[in-house]
Amino acid sequence: MFLKNESTRKAASAILLVLTLYLATIAIVRPFGEYPLNDDWSYAKTVKTYVETGKIQLTSWVRMTFLAQMYYGSLFVRAFGFSHLILRVSTMGLTVFTFVVFFLMLRTADISPRRAALGCICLLSNPFFLGNSFTFMSEIPYLFSVLVATLLYSRSCERDAPLWLALLAGMAAGAAMLVRQTAILLPLAAVVSAALSRQRRKTRVWANTLVFSLFPLASLFAFEIWLHLVHGPLPATWQTRHLASFPLVCKHLAEISAVSICYLGLLSAPVTLSFGLFQRDWWKNKRTATVGLVALAALSLYSVIRSAEWTGIPADWRKLSLFSAEWMPYLGNTWFDLKTFGQGPYILKDVIILHHLSAVACPDWIFVVATALSVVMGAAFATILWEGRSKIQRAPTIVRFSVTAALLHLGLLTLQDFYLDRNLLPVFPFALLVLLFVLREDRASRALAGVCACLLYVITVAGVFQYHRWNDARWQAIDYLKKEVGASPHQIDGGFEYNGWMFFDDYFGPPRGDNSWWWVYDDKYIIAFSEIDGCRILRRFPFRSAFPFVSHEILALERKS
Repeated sequence: MFLKNESTRKAASAILLVLTLYLATIAIVRPFGEYPLNDDWSYAKTVKTYVETGKIQLTSWVRMTFLAQMYYGSLFVRAFGFSHLILRVSTMGLTVFTFVVFFLMLRTADISPRRAALGCICLLSNPFFLGNSFTFMSEIPYLFSVLVATLLYSRSCERDAPLWLALLAGMAAGAAMLVRQTAILLPLAAVVSAALSRQRRKTRVWANTLVFSLFPLASLFAFEIWLHLVHGPLPATWQTRHLASFPLVCKHLAEISAVSICYLGLLSAPVTLSFGLFQRDWWKNKRTATVGLVALAALSLYSVIRSAEWTGIPADWRKLSLFSAEWMPYLGNTWFDLKTFGQGPYILKDVIILHHLSAVACPDWIFVVATALSVVMGAAFATILWEGRSKIQRAPTIVRFSVTAALLHLGLLTLQDFYLDRNLLPVFPFALLVLLFVLREDRASRALAGVCACLLYVITVAGVFQYHRWNDARWQAIDYLKKEVGASPHQIDGGFEYNGWMFFDDYFGPPRGDNSWWWVYDDKYIIAFSEIDGCRILRRFPFRSAFPFVSHEILALERKS
């Protein structure tokens, strides 16, 4: 037989299960619409311009390095022609390899094939991961490059490993740098990991670290020279992000600590709850129990501050996200944004500009339950890391690197004046690896892990399904307006993605009259979930919904004369 080793057969079966589940998810969600999603219209513009003209023209909307992803996407466009679907398929292909790389990372940390498969299923069930795997956003290409760099660098630090592994790891880190600038954290993680190494031959480890670090640093240096001398600086549009002020950094330190623990605990529940709950000897330890209670109290206090309107907090203070009177999920853009069901932002005029949320918002009890669960799971997550700290200190390179990289990614968010929920995605694979490395399992915990994983998977897939169905209906409505009503593209407010793709301009200026801010020239025709005063309904476009309490249709509206 080809797979002679029993362990190899188990590993092959485990990763095959994960890939089969992802392919089944594609069949369920059917993400085959020919339209942009979220911010990926801005990336698609760059790829289209490059393939058609040979000129690299970055947009100022997202301000990523992006070049590696642009070249990757252009390979598919040159082979099959330009379409948003082809670019989406390119991301799905990378997603498959991301699962394989993450599985190999878990195996490198000496995690069993069965538990490694659970880790991959948790990643698949993560709403930030699954939703973005069906777009041309930069999240998946960046994560793939980071995980490849992590795997190769960690293996290069093993005994008698060839130096070319560090060379390949550096190339992967350089590719990550040319997707997002945040890959500058990888050399820092390598330096910290090398400093904490317990190997006797540290000279070899430091040599590998040097080779690994040169590529991302050189990539960033070359990009900055190219940007300023060849491409030209990007225009300073209103969405340009800056370093946070000192008061904002202090607020972010508290916020990122609490919010990230809540998200990590909740979305890692199949591991955190199932395996952590059965570490009975841990909970008998007074110090561990104290840490758990302190974490629970701190997160509970944070959730009360975030959600309470009865505390007498001044209205102006509530504009700060720390006092925003919200339930979990605390951060917006990807998951349950503005309490809308599922995956992805609902950036249409009635929802974002007019705040007509009744048609798309979920019942409040869902978010109360999510908040309570995130507090408990977050406290368990923090306690697990505390109790497992001694094991982490003696862990292989890949575990130490994962801890360092996760902390650095979270630390970077505190320095920004703005961040979104999907910015937490790079932390999740590292957190899952550390959890699975630290925790033990038994038969009861495996059964509970399976139940939790199924529940998280169903919720995430339902949300992504919902997002694609209403977008199908939205673009059907836009086609109807253009082909049957005879509307000019300039007369349509089709939402952020439509107008961004059609009319993005660095120098468009502020909204005209009561128009939406997303590059609308004339909103004679509006795509919406609900009726708008002064508009008549031309046609309704129903879609299949995964959730009974929200709107099941998109409206094509026309302003009354």
